[in-house]
Amino acid sequence: MSRKDASPQSSASARRIPVRILSGITVQLHRNTHKQAEQILRGEQPAKGLQYAKRAKKLASERKATIDLDNEHLSEIEKYR
Repeated sequence: MSRKDASPQSSASARRIPVRILSGITVQLHRNTHKQAEQILRGEQPAKGLQYAKRAKKLASERKATIDLDNEHLSEIEKYR
């Protein structure tokens, strides 16, 4: 009898545990990437990895879009003064 046949529940739970661990690591990596990207954007840290540089660019473009929208909104307000 193989080990797999002897305890099907334990092998199933053993397969699930790494997934939980990996998903936790993925979440932590995402948070770290976001934090690193924020620091890169502020100039506090040089971009070392491609993922950090991409995230920093994305954050910068999101912020620029927000600023552009604010400026457009202000110009619309100025028209009605």
